[in-house]
Amino acid sequence: MVLSNILFDEQCKHFEDITRPGSDDYIPSRASINKKKVIIGEDGSVTSPPQENKESSLIVPHVLKELTDSRGRTLKVGIIGMFGPNAAQFSAAYRKCIHFDSIKRKRSRKAWRDYVSKTKQVANDLRKKYNAHIIIMLAHSGEPEDNNLMTAIHKGEKKPIVDVHISSHTHHIYLIKKKVKGQNVYVHQAGPFATNLGVLQFEFDYTKGHITNLLNEQVPIKDHYYPAALSVPNQLYPIRLPITSDLQKDPEYDSLINKYRDMVDESFLQNVNFKYSSVIGEMPTNWTNKYQLAQYVNDCLLNETNAELMASNYDPIHVFIVALGAVRTEVPSLRASNVTGGPVTFQFSDAYRMLGIGYLTPEVSNTVLPGDPVSHFYIHRREFHAFVTAARLLAQLAPVKDRYTLSFSSSLDYKENKWGIPLLNNRFGKVYDLQINHVDYDHLPEFIHIGMPGWLTRFFSEIGEHTFGLINIYFRDRQGRRLQNAIRSDLRDYILFSKCIMKHTERGDLKESAHHAKLNVEQQYPEASSAEKTSLSDAAMAAATPEAAPEDVIDAALDDIQMTLLNQ
Repeated sequence: MVLSNILFDEQCKHFEDITRPGSDDYIPSRASINKKKVIIGEDGSVTSPPQENKESSLIVPHVLKELTDSRGRTLKVGIIGMFGPNAAQFSAAYRKCIHFDSIKRKRSRKAWRDYVSKTKQVANDLRKKYNAHIIIMLAHSGEPEDNNLMTAIHKGEKKPIVDVHISSHTHHIYLIKKKVKGQNVYVHQAGPFATNLGVLQFEFDYTKGHITNLLNEQVPIKDHYYPAALSVPNQLYPIRLPITSDLQKDPEYDSLINKYRDMVDESFLQNVNFKYSSVIGEMPTNWTNKYQLAQYVNDCLLNETNAELMASNYDPIHVFIVALGAVRTEVPSLRASNVTGGPVTFQFSDAYRMLGIGYLTPEVSNTVLPGDPVSHFYIHRREFHAFVTAARLLAQLAPVKDRYTLSFSSSLDYKENKWGIPLLNNRFGKVYDLQINHVDYDHLPEFIHIGMPGWLTRFFSEIGEHTFGLINIYFRDRQGRRLQNAIRSDLRDYILFSKCIMKHTERGDLKESAHHAKLNVEQQYPEASSAEKTSLSDAAMAAATPEAAPEDVIDAALDDIQMTLLNQ
């Protein structure tokens, strides 16, 4: 097991608790907490390292498994666990008590050379000191980082250092083969949320001392593969076995899973109107790309957050922002809907899986929900334009684009020049013609009210670093006074999102029909001006959402559409 970056939480005491002697949790990772040197053995035992051992890992750096074949020959398999720089960089922004080997803490920059060097060191130790025949690397790291690592550690090498890299983090599916002096090195990721079981069946040549063939590479992958008993001799399986509902459940583990579901309901959700398995409605699935889905999420969170904040005498939020990479479209129910093409029944746990990022508390309590609260703050109109510009620039830079590709609610609209001048607020600028709720930039209020998941606010300080101090963003209150931190609410994004889906389902999924109406306007009147398209879209969307507007507004909207068509 390799740690999820989500398991590193703000509560450092909790992290220490799960590494204490007698803990039921086994925590392998290349990290240390408060420079406290502890070694957790494979059996769960906790000891202090020898004085001369300068290794700062929480665990032993590797595990060695000895297997015996039918001829009595021993095969030594070395397994190492690593936490990739991208995942570490994500975690380090708000886990100050954790030290990661793969980044430089001072500026949270990736320490790529250190990561490559550490990987080679641990793998070579297994090869030379323990005579391991095969090295398997389990990494909280995905593409392209995993592929780049395999290239970097084998540069100038005469034979493979790591034979197989089992990837994660990016929730993708792929198999990559790399040649190292005529031998194959494999990089494999089988997808997210246990939707597949990855199976790699190798042939090992004892004479040559290395893997010679991936036996099951050409076995067809089927939607259903049952029964599958991996212990059957000489039986080849696909490199991915889909985990489907027709697979027979293991009674012991099924009982354990149900027990944990009940614990979630009892320990966290007593004061919430949802339970783990509560059906919350139908989720629209006519998305052609992840940006559309993220905007749907943003619009949901904007509307639901505003309903809650305005009840507490806060001004409404103008723009809601989420990180594109944090909207997990790989939730199994969404994945299934992509096959059928229709709406999918969504339950509360799906919403949490899709959006739930943030800390857990060290003590289980039904008064404190998991996940970061929704946060909000104000920034100056000028700073907001600079922020949107910075977000678009950083989204195009290879080293950071995975972290800074942001999605905005549809209340924000702007135009973008691929090679425009940053910070210039006209048609020659990178970002220009910025509007919020159809209000031009020059007529916007001085301070813009922004909402986002709380964990995302912790990355704001890094914008200045990545723009070399050219763009700095400051949290402010409604009067424009600087705040040290964003304003934290008691709201959780996954609960707000669940409420939104329920409302849309009850209204007949009006959001989807309104979205279609707006797209139809764009397609039917490509030559219309921006103002004309806006007028047409507003009228069409009002007509598409009758329950959301008074009858006289609908009549006026229909009249507007008819008059516009006649004038065309």
